[in-house]
Amino acid sequence: MENPLQSHYRNKDIYIKLPTGGKFMKNPPELTVDGEIGVRPMTMKDEILMSIPDSLYNGQSLFELIQSICPDIKDPYEISLPDVDVILLASRATSYQKKMPVELKCPKCDELSMYDVNLQMVLGHIKPISEQTEIEVDGLVVEMKPNTLAAVNQNSIKTSETARLLKGIYN
Repeated sequence: MENPLQSHYRNKDIYIKLPTGGKFMKNPPELTVDGEIGVRPMTMKDEILMSIPDSLYNGQSLFELIQSICPDIKDPYEISLPDVDVILLASRATSYQKKMPVELKCPKCDELSMYDVNLQMVLGHIKPISEQTEIEVDGLVVEMKPNTLAAVNQNSIKTSETARLLKGIYN
């Protein structure tokens, strides 16, 4: 049973623009007047959820995390993959420091160095996905849209199962 006061424990600490604007969802998210969506910091429950292998494998961790940190998205199963990336980045920025340490190798000298990436600056440079969703190829009109998190998750599971079956056949 969920606590009815749960939504009052955390505030939306950061507001972001989704690259798709939520336009590919059957149930569009509740956006602000500026077309932004609020993202809450992760809870300890979210952190624990992201460490459960079975839940990560079947995608349930990500779906529940998005419901927790982005309550204005009604159905996290239909969220587009570009939006997922931005939401997770915003969650990282609200849950931890606004900077993320990254280790990079110099292409000239192969020396490893640590850098801090300012996540708010990265989020401020997110570009919207083009409004054009149809292209014409030799008289055939093709409508394009980004993959959903659910579709990518199902594909990953099928690929993993197929690889396991093939390994069993050849061993």
